[in-house]
Amino acid sequence: MQYKHTGAIYPSGPTKLFKDGARIEVKIRPPLWQIVKMKAAGQQPKKPMWKTEALIDTGATRTCIRDEIAQELNLKRVASGKIYSVAMSHKCAVYTAELEMGPFKFLRSIVGVPATHQEIDCLLGRDLLDRFTLVYSGPTKQFWLVDGIIALNLTQPPESPTIKSNTGP
Repeated sequence: MQYKHTGAIYPSGPTKLFKDGARIEVKIRPPLWQIVKMKAAGQQPKKPMWKTEALIDTGATRTCIRDEIAQELNLKRVASGKIYSVAMSHKCAVYTAELEMGPFKFLRSIVGVPATHQEIDCLLGRDLLDRFTLVYSGPTKQFWLVDGIIALNLTQPPESPTIKSNTGP
């Protein structure tokens, strides 16, 4: 019995993973309804889209972006909230945005966080990651973010992962 990958797969390179953590390219933009509303009012976002590498953070409950990015994109604040880190909690704004990862587009509420000394524009939290399978290979320092039902044999190339059953011919 063989299982074939049915969705998108995002392989990483080992050097990048070791240096920067599990990251994936994302595009962040205001939702279409907000752009239409702004154009009708004769306004334009300061920047129509923000392209960055998001850090995959399985410890984060919510997907977060820096407040400065939300302001550059003129994202609409829809709520207030609180986020918790190891040492403290922060009040934060919640925005609506469209996130694009490869062929996938998500309309999400995302948390705006103050800038820190780290160079992280975006964290992908479990609210978004829950729709994917994340495979991490410690020995090879690689990860795969996979959409769809899949069984992997990591000795196969990431472009065409398969596995054979041990229970029969």
